[in-house]
Amino acid sequence: MRCVTRPSVSPGSLCKGALNVSAANGCGQPVDIRLCLKKEGRWECGTGWGIAPQQSFSYPVCNATSESFMGARYSSGGGPMPSPR
Repeated sequence: MRCVTRPSVSPGSLCKGALNVSAANGCGQPVDIRLCLKKEGRWECGTGWGIAPQQSFSYPVCNATSESFMGARYSSGGGPMPSPR
């Protein structure tokens, strides 16, 4: 989705070595956003449902790498959420 910003990774405060991954909804309707960070060779993901226009969603992960993944869809669209492989 071009109207959702690319994920950005920044230091977090959840724990020592935490990173936050975040994205914002620039669409004109609510979206579902899945954000993931790689941790110990696997993906750790969180999903924000019904993120309103101009709002953001972030997900913190302890001891993660900065490798990120984002999947998004319109909330009204249904179907499976994109996931990292």
